[in-house]
Amino acid sequence: MPFTLIELKQVIDSSDFNKLIGEVEGQLFDVKGQPYRFEDGSDAKREFSKDVAAFANTGGGVILIGMHTTTGPLHTGEEIDEIRPIPGANFEPDQYRKILAEWLYPQPTGVEILWTPFGPDAAKGVGTIFIPLQDDRAKPFLIKRVIGENKKSTELMIGYVERRIEGTEVRTTAEIHHALKLGFSFEWELLGRIANLESLIEQHFSAKAATESLEQREETLKKRIARLIDEANDMKEQRNFVLSVIPTEHAELRTIFSDRPDSIKRQLETPRGLRLNGWDLRTGDQAKFIRGELIRVEGYRSIIDLYRDGTFIFNGLIDRNFLAWSDEANARLHPLALAEVVINFARFYRLVLDDFRIAPSHLEFRMDLRNIWLGNEKTRLPACPVSDQWCGERARPQLEAPANRWSHKFLVPSGAYNPDQVAFRLIHELYIWFGHSEESIPYRKETEAGTISDADAMANIH
Repeated sequence: MPFTLIELKQVIDSSDFNKLIGEVEGQLFDVKGQPYRFEDGSDAKREFSKDVAAFANTGGGVILIGMHTTTGPLHTGEEIDEIRPIPGANFEPDQYRKILAEWLYPQPTGVEILWTPFGPDAAKGVGTIFIPLQDDRAKPFLIKRVIGENKKSTELMIGYVERRIEGTEVRTTAEIHHALKLGFSFEWELLGRIANLESLIEQHFSAKAATESLEQREETLKKRIARLIDEANDMKEQRNFVLSVIPTEHAELRTIFSDRPDSIKRQLETPRGLRLNGWDLRTGDQAKFIRGELIRVEGYRSIIDLYRDGTFIFNGLIDRNFLAWSDEANARLHPLALAEVVINFARFYRLVLDDFRIAPSHLEFRMDLRNIWLGNEKTRLPACPVSDQWCGERARPQLEAPANRWSHKFLVPSGAYNPDQVAFRLIHELYIWFGHSEESIPYRKETEAGTISDADAMANIH
């Protein structure tokens, strides 16, 4: 069970750092093996300020210095496997405080920077930077740099960052400009209220839209997928794994523009997964209202659109930080990550179905792979379950993708929707396309209703 922020603070106060062994980096803590190398110049100072601001702009967190982590094959994120104390002479709290004063505006309140002796050598210990939950009225915390001296000095803002899952999300210059132009609260609240008002005032759909053919709906889905990828600037030139579903006739969701705790909007912001440290739909983002027709959440590894008519699109990166977990070439699909993402996608759509005003008769599911022959590496898919030794002989054969792009679609009656069965159909087609036999597909289970993805087996992996 991951630690809460309060529990992490208790570990720091008690100096019982061994309790953290086995914990995985996430939304609330980041681990460093060695102190920031401030003597090397501004890059380290900027990195430290960025890490603190990322936690301050979200829910708070802890930076732990003097621990070793390892990348395991069974979960996402770095896992603490050993406490490796650092010399106290290499960690000067006053220096850290001074850098924050120079590089952040405004200053986060209540930040505690400590060095605590740990282990048999009294000269060595663990450095901790604790960032408590901040008042929303003080946000955003911005990274800045002062150039010049005295009256001629000029402040130059560098950026805005947020902690997202186990990483830091850096806002681009264009995003900062847009947010400052509109106002952070204005963008989230006022536009959201306008979109919600529009959804209540408008008729469900025009007569022309209600008679749109299935072929037209398919074309609409293709355009929406293309637009999502095009607007995800950091993703469109990388390997993309896209899952999508669209109702075969027009429908409308009830709570997509609602801030109620049980709304589909809120559930998209905090989607449930099979495992606490598994691969899922979480981005750590707040849903943004776009053009009055959809909401979007995005992170550094995935971007998700949910339309008011029930169209649902997930685009995830096939890289070492996500669907090609721990593969240095960013090209080997991780079977467990793949299976978990697909079943979490299918299970989330069960919630979407429950939110329709009037449920559609059928759903069209679609899977797309793009740019999977990238550079000199073709994307590969092993035919085996993942274990601690999966990178050895058991991971073979690793068959290569036969083309640079691929898509597959099929219809499902909504009245008999079984997410675990739909998940297996998607995974089945992918493995067959890569050239694997049906028998080699991992994480599957035979039932009276047919073959399904074995969610219980995945949920029990530790």
